[in-house]
Amino acid sequence: MAEIRFAKKEELEQINRLRAQAAALHNQNRPDVYPPFSPALAEEALKLWEDSDADTIVAVQDGAAAGYAVVFYRDIPSSPHSVARRVCHIEEFAVDEAYRRRQIGAQLFDFIKTRAKEKGFCQIQLNVWDFNKPALAFYQAMGFQPFRHSMECRI
Repeated sequence: MAEIRFAKKEELEQINRLRAQAAALHNQNRPDVYPPFSPALAEEALKLWEDSDADTIVAVQDGAAAGYAVVFYRDIPSSPHSVARRVCHIEEFAVDEAYRRRQIGAQLFDFIKTRAKEKGFCQIQLNVWDFNKPALAFYQAMGFQPFRHSMECRI
């Protein structure tokens, strides 16, 4: 079982290794949207870690980061088009390719769910690309259901 906790600043390099894996998958499948992992993207990890409206969570296995998540907590005000609500949004989520199918993702999600409840949130949202079938299956197994569809028409 992995140790799931808030990431330490000195773990950001390991987290960037996982972010690079996710970036490679996205770049491979949607190079029209995602560039390759870069030093600028690596620098973003510190900004996310320092953000007071976010948590950077790490799963440590065998002394190294085996998974991570970046979660934002958003208070959406009411408007003529929307009811006020509080949304926990998973911005980034990845498990090292070498550690998949070991329940690390489920442990990360349980931590996020507990944290969201502690902060008074009753909803968790995320975005996932349609090409990422393993992630779609995982999120559905965690209880996520589609609530909106984004579509495109390439020309």
